[in-house]
Amino acid sequence: MIRRIRVPFTWFGRLANAGADLLYPPQCLFCGTGPAPGSPLSTFYAVHICRTCRAAIDAAVAESACPTCGGEADKIEVKNGRCPQCRARGTRLAGTVRLGAYGSFLGPHLRALKYLGREELAVPLARRLGDSLRCAAWFERVEAIAAVPSHWMRRIARPVRTVDLIARELADAVDLPLLPLLRRVRGGPHQIGLSYTQRLHNVRGAFGLGRGVQLEGARILIVDDVMTTGATIEECARVLLRGGAAEVFAAVLVRVDFEPGTVQYLDGV
Repeated sequence: MIRRIRVPFTWFGRLANAGADLLYPPQCLFCGTGPAPGSPLSTFYAVHICRTCRAAIDAAVAESACPTCGGEADKIEVKNGRCPQCRARGTRLAGTVRLGAYGSFLGPHLRALKYLGREELAVPLARRLGDSLRCAAWFERVEAIAAVPSHWMRRIARPVRTVDLIARELADAVDLPLLPLLRRVRGGPHQIGLSYTQRLHNVRGAFGLGRGVQLEGARILIVDDVMTTGATIEECARVLLRGGAAEVFAAVLVRVDFEPGTVQYLDGV
């Protein structure tokens, strides 16, 4: 797929963009198809998305989920804002917003973003997540955003992090500050193939507050690209709450329907 730079909206920009559209007809950012005759592509957060892909994203967003942990749950199963899973396990999160389930249209595109360098997908996905976030009953209480940090050795291996891209675009979309509130103080093995209890143990003590951070009753939104059992975000929430935060919320692109003993392709937890 040809990636083009869109010029700012000025008279020169309009002329340049029109010329680019003539030379390189716009293609859907997700599936790569061009517009059907007489049916132009819709502009979706300043990028071109075909109607089929946009409908698939909307369908993924519309799926029922627990408002506290983001897991798959029918509305009838949710009581006092919690599904059976987070009622049984307990959670430090005051609320979670997800874009959709990993098994939906979003899964393959998250893999493309995460592993194939399709960084341009971060914009429409994060902006759509921002729309969902604004609809959360607790959104107005959030004061700042913190991305789940990675260890410095992993940053060397993967200089561009999906989580950072998503957090930056999301912060811009909802007009909240993105702050380095958390740091990874030790590395550890991947969570792939581990049970929920093993994942909790694996990340225990892996995070700490950023140097000089003072929360004092702040309400923080943690951002990650994917949540499986929620062990990583729960540990981040524990650190923030012990550091003085009043409430901690979460926003993720996709939530994986975790099954103990299965091997997950994604390295999110």
